Amino acid sequence: MQTQEQSRTPDAIEPIPALLRHFVTQQVTDVELPPDWTVDFATREIVRAIDLPERNAENVAQEYELFVKGEDGRAERLRPTALLRDSIRPGDEIEPLPEVVPGRGR
Repeated sequence: MQTQEQSRTPDAIEPIPALLRHFVTQQVTDVELPPDWTVDFATREIVRAIDLPERNAENVAQEYELFVKGEDGRAERLRPTALLRDSIRPGDEIEPLPEVVPGRGR
């Protein structure tokens, strides 16, 4: 059995500690995210893990976007193709929100 220290390699990629906010319940959970995930992949995994609705009120597939609020006050929508390591910092709050498409809806 290896200890955590023994299993580390020089190329080991440490997960990014962040806060995940559920936009419906507003519950905040501590999470650790793989830095090599794309924002798009992370968004899909997070949406699935916290069981957000797959369809909207019109029974159309619901898409989500990932937003970040930094401890330094910055807030932004993350680019889907960006890597998490380039998009979030330890301690940031992330939140998947329903995608808003102008002109769609009633």
